[in-house]
Amino acid sequence: MVSERFPDSYERFDRYFYYLCEHRLEDYDPAKHYEYREYVNTLSCTDQLIYDLRLLISQVENGLLLQWMLNSFGDRYDFTVDHLHKIGAFKARDILLDLKKYFPDGNVPFLQDERDRILTFKYQNLDRDEFLKFQEEFREPSDRLLDDCEDLYGLAIQYLESLGYDEEYFMKAKPSCW
Repeated sequence: MVSERFPDSYERFDRYFYYLCEHRLEDYDPAKHYEYREYVNTLSCTDQLIYDLRLLISQVENGLLLQWMLNSFGDRYDFTVDHLHKIGAFKARDILLDLKKYFPDGNVPFLQDERDRILTFKYQNLDRDEFLKFQEEFREPSDRLLDDCEDLYGLAIQYLESLGYDEEYFMKAKPSCW
């Protein structure tokens, strides 16, 4: 677990994430935004970075990279890869780039339904043992992401601080200043 490997950066990053949830994500208005993912795209790049990294880790801890890809959070695959590159998390970025092998022409579909259709087609006719083997294919990169990669939260915090953001900024910031 990332929280056990890097408790200090995990705690600090979580404060950023909870600030984001309290002051940004609660503004979601279904009348204005067709879907939640559309709303997330209206957030600042900084907010999106915090959102994407936190949800990547929480989804992988809960159900491997397969769960992240099958859920709507995988819609942000390209953004997440870019964020990992920006903060210098090259091992983690490369793990996500390796997931392209599961998709035709190496293109990860933006839409959840399309990713689900492709991945489900790969395992729908498998017997139990074959399905477990398919699922296990996602365990190894998931374990590497959680156990062998850089301190993603620490790198994100360093990146945010290099842009002038710190905990005090996040705690004093008003929603309109983003």
